Amino acid sequence: MSTAWFGIFLGALDSTIIVTLSGPISSEFNSLGLLAWPATAYLIANAACQPIAGRLTDLFGRRLGLALSNVLFAVGNLLCGLATNQYVMILGRVVAGVGGGGMISIATFLTSDLTPLRKRGIMQAIANLWFGAGAMLGAVIGGLLHDHTNTGWRLAFLAQVTSALLLVLAVWMLVKVLKKQSDKTYLAQTDFLGVFFTSPPNSSQSRHHWHASARRRLLKSSLLFFTLQQA
Repeated sequence: MSTAWFGIFLGALDSTIIVTLSGPISSEFNSLGLLAWPATAYLIANAACQPIAGRLTDLFGRRLGLALSNVLFAVGNLLCGLATNQYVMILGRVVAGVGGGGMISIATFLTSDLTPLRKRGIMQAIANLWFGAGAMLGAVIGGLLHDHTNTGWRLAFLAQVTSALLLVLAVWMLVKVLKKQSDKTYLAQTDFLGVFFTSPPNSSQSRHHWHASARRRLLKSSLLFFTLQQA
């Protein structure tokens, strides 16, 4: 479980590390109009992918799902660390958010899979402590790395790449949980469109605000696809 808990720590840390870095990043790229997006992109992607992580890891296994989540997290942070403009930074934050969401949610599933019911509350409390520690330290670590290193804010992202890749190896060697379902027809029932429709309403902080009519159309489309999927 320690490998999964460290993934929770990294996912939570990356959600707050941007707090002290968004100003310097936007100043370097001359993009103050997109100041909120490095944080928002991560959080939206993180929230959107968590609902389907359970279904996908039921089909393909917790180990593969957790390993891929760590790889995506590493790739996203690598993009952020090497970004040459704000749009590459936002793309990196989206990719890292998908990975971070998987790392956090799959760790919860592993707790249910590996822990007897009477001990599950204690184990989940420990996982919550890891999450709280990461969320609390993220902004502090980001600020320290930016202020006291030659690489500046980029090191805050690049340092997480190595940790995530090492965690991939640890997960692959230590996490051994059988698949819950082997019938790939369940994949067709996964609500990928729901993930897509989850994201735009939460992106109202952008420079191009979503008008009321656009929100209504999006809601109607969501209801239509939900009805078709349940039919």
